[in-house]
Amino acid sequence: MDEVKLKIIEEHPIGNGFKSFRENFALICRSMDLANSPDAFDRLGPSRQTIAYDMVTTLPRLRASQHLRSATGEKFLLRDILEVTIIINSSEFDLSRIKPLLKAILDNSDDVTVWTQVYEAFSRATPLTPLSETSLSATHTRATEATATVKAAPAVTRNITPTSGATNNPPETPWKRTTASFSNSSESRPEVDPILKEELGNPRIGITKFREFFFRRVPNLETAAAAVFDKCCNGDEPIFGQDGWEGWPSKAREDDVLAWFENTISKLEELAVDYRPANLTYRRKLLRQPRLPLIGSTGRRSMDIGFINDDLGAVGRYRWSHILVPGELKSNPAADAPPLAWIDLATYVREVLSAEGTRRFTLAFTLCGSCLRLWEYDRLGGMASEQFNINEAKGGLEFVAAMLGFLWIDEEGLGFDPSIMRSEEKTFIEMKRDGELERLIIDETITLPRGIASRATTCWKVHRESDPLKKPLVVKDSWQYIERDEEGLLLKEATEKGVINVARYYHHETVYIDGVEDDIRTSIRKGLDTMADTADTADTTAPAAISDTLNNIASTATCAMSAITAMARRRSTSASASSAPTVTAAAMSFSRRRRRRGRSVTPQGQTRVMQLRSSSRSNNSSKDSNGDDNSDSSGSSVYLSGTKRRQRDANLDDEDEDGATVQKPAKRSRSESVKSGDAKTLRNRVHRRVVLQDYGRPIYTASSPKALVEALENCIRGHESLRRQAGLLHRDISINNVVIDEEGPADRKGFLIDLDLAIKVKRTEGSGAKEKTGTRAFMAIDLLLFGKQHSFMHDLESFFWVLFWICVHYDGPNKACKSEFDRWNFMCDHDLAGTKMAMVYKSDLFCDLAESSFTQFYTLLIPLMDKLRDAVFPNGQPWKEPNEELYSTMRGILLEWLQSNSG
Repeated sequence: MDEVKLKIIEEHPIGNGFKSFRENFALICRSMDLANSPDAFDRLGPSRQTIAYDMVTTLPRLRASQHLRSATGEKFLLRDILEVTIIINSSEFDLSRIKPLLKAILDNSDDVTVWTQVYEAFSRATPLTPLSETSLSATHTRATEATATVKAAPAVTRNITPTSGATNNPPETPWKRTTASFSNSSESRPEVDPILKEELGNPRIGITKFREFFFRRVPNLETAAAAVFDKCCNGDEPIFGQDGWEGWPSKAREDDVLAWFENTISKLEELAVDYRPANLTYRRKLLRQPRLPLIGSTGRRSMDIGFINDDLGAVGRYRWSHILVPGELKSNPAADAPPLAWIDLATYVREVLSAEGTRRFTLAFTLCGSCLRLWEYDRLGGMASEQFNINEAKGGLEFVAAMLGFLWIDEEGLGFDPSIMRSEEKTFIEMKRDGELERLIIDETITLPRGIASRATTCWKVHRESDPLKKPLVVKDSWQYIERDEEGLLLKEATEKGVINVARYYHHETVYIDGVEDDIRTSIRKGLDTMADTADTADTTAPAAISDTLNNIASTATCAMSAITAMARRRSTSASASSAPTVTAAAMSFSRRRRRRGRSVTPQGQTRVMQLRSSSRSNNSSKDSNGDDNSDSSGSSVYLSGTKRRQRDANLDDEDEDGATVQKPAKRSRSESVKSGDAKTLRNRVHRRVVLQDYGRPIYTASSPKALVEALENCIRGHESLRRQAGLLHRDISINNVVIDEEGPADRKGFLIDLDLAIKVKRTEGSGAKEKTGTRAFMAIDLLLFGKQHSFMHDLESFFWVLFWICVHYDGPNKACKSEFDRWNFMCDHDLAGTKMAMVYKSDLFCDLAESSFTQFYTLLIPLMDKLRDAVFPNGQPWKEPNEELYSTMRGILLEWLQSNSG
């Protein structure tokens, strides 16, 4: 064993880690009149697997297992252990492989001997039996009736015949991990980057006329850019010559490029003063602070360069909400390829889109060496322009046009939502309800989106302008796949059918911009990106993707060669011999397109005022919605650092390894009748809003354990009512979708929100969506292992994990704290399932874990959690068959606890 492993073992001693296991083994031996020795193991019959499971599930709780690498060094030893944990009850598992380890533990051997046997047992070259339902059949033997001993609570009135959990539904939509699903994560780059790559997939690059398309709102930009570039080349003091831009640093080091960039932008503004749009009422400036983190992100994030408004006044620290256009610099032209500059830029874009709920998309740029590329990111992902060498005539002109475009384009052109308006210091939304125009005043932001290619759900607390009592309503703004059933219609149906403890419907609509339904393909991209969808498979590549990749390689090579040639010319040509080149009309001419500028118009033809300038970007604001404490999306205050990676050369970093299994998406059809197309069908998202009558806070904000338990009981009741009375299955139980209202009536202290992923229980077809996202930390074990058809039993298990998560992550209302369980956000499905199974297998193990992991605020819930564990996981494992009584069993446990703690 090497020195690194020995040091880890020394720093993390086993201590009494196996005390409980040894006592249990001795008890079993005594009950069978056997001597308490390792030799007794072979004579214990069926109890051998129980003992083996007990021993193996103890190992992940030993700190050393979380730090030791596996024998191959490719992963941690913990993963090897968890793989065995999942299949150890299978009849195919050879128990003899763990006997030497059992002997070392029972003999109370030293730590090095024990861990040597662990390596021998769990790090063999021979692979384990692949996970499958067949090989795990023994693991999934369940009790067939409830084992809870408490008195059951009365069930919700059943207006329809109870439905079985095993329905003949279509295949489930494959799960796809996104950065929007993190809960209480410190969001360090090594953890976030692989999932961000998975979320975005392969971007479409090399799109021609990209800049002309997105800057079409800027009047006379083509003329202005050509005139300014001509001045750069042929003016009294030319700044662009045969070798490119004056002062361009030959080695393109970051600090040198930043200084050049700032100086050049200032000169371009001076040269363009006569061409500024007449109606321009704002000024922008360049922000460069690559080593100073911006405020408003969960992990520590800094940005190389970007554009901000110039009216911010004296600002001590800039915020992500101030950033209008993010940019990324790399010294090497070859870095303009995945995952180098692209993933760094996407990291900035994610923070920009998350800082405010008023962005439909954002523009950005990368400059790798002297190679410029423009980007657009929206809720489907990213796409990019061709690559231009700014030290060549064509690229230099493109650089001038792009930079003037960023300085002059209006906020709607930068992606801000014109349907969110501002007048007399009020921010508001207008909608037409029952034939009457209503204005909703935004009072505060409740939640902000955290991903890029996602639903990007944003919620605001609002009130009707005409309501003197200002009764709160909630507006939910999101981007849904067009194949999905409209959440507004599902909520309306649930409300009309009298569903209890679910947010009540008020209104819903699709957002329109300039009289056009606001979707990605038509409204934002307007057909610019026409790449057909391709399956996310590991062994195939779409022709379009291959073409993009080859084009990018060729473009990068050409740009790199041009930069090298220019550098060589600089070294071989004397300063006296150099002169500014003559830029021909052909080199400076742009494709002129007819540009249409208009104001945002509603479907009813009402003219919108120009979209607000958010207060978080004005000099009147010193805080964005996240506050000064770098709060994450769940309101927690976590300060763990996530360092910014610098990749100066294209070969510095390989792609981050992601252990997650990516499922191949199956073709889907819509929930009711709309069939999906073939594999070439383009994905699309549409911008929708739902208005709810009920206002509450995420359940983790509960003021006391009693308030938490009371709200959770109400929400379980709401889930049952939603399923029985409306025939809807929620499918996304998480800490953000389980809501508390401590000021509400006694029977409505808690309610469910978010039916984005809800389905009809008796549907016969799929939704047609390519994938669905969810909060993995709260997913049921069977869903993580097998991707089974989602049933109400899985949602009930998710309620258990919600309560557990709060108990280990919150030490009071909104007082989030770091926990070792943060890793659940990033573990692959099988590892997470194995970890959860090991936790719930036995009462004493679970209680030991809870005592060491629960915060002081929630310690008194440990007995309650253990009772719920016993109900949700009889015999320490998930139920094999659906159990309709689990609703009343779980509610009964919660009500019993409330009654016993009513004092």
